Amino acid sequence: MTVDAHTLPFTVVDLGTYKAQIVSGVLALDSNATYSLKFDVSLDDGVKLRTVTDGDAGRWSASGNAINLASARDTISWTGMVSGNVITLQSGTRVLVLRK
Repeated sequence: MTVDAHTLPFTVVDLGTYKAQIVSGVLALDSNATYSLKFDVSLDDGVKLRTVTDGDAGRWSASGNAINLASARDTISWTGMVSGNVITLQSGTRVLVLRK
């Protein structure tokens, strides 16, 4: 997986004494048109290092090579393309590339 063309770990927040990095991610597309997108995030507050899981879930649809993911929380939507074993997703300015 890459985020904005960067390999993991990818820093999403760096406030000096506090840092959050995506260290892994998994997208599961189910045959009932639901998806789950999960990220393991490393949190370092300068005192304690821990890993938490964050993510999103909702419904997905595809037409040809195009794929759309719509969050159940209505806060996120992803659009993208499928090419072989690679899915490229974009939401706003963030781009994820996931490989099977």
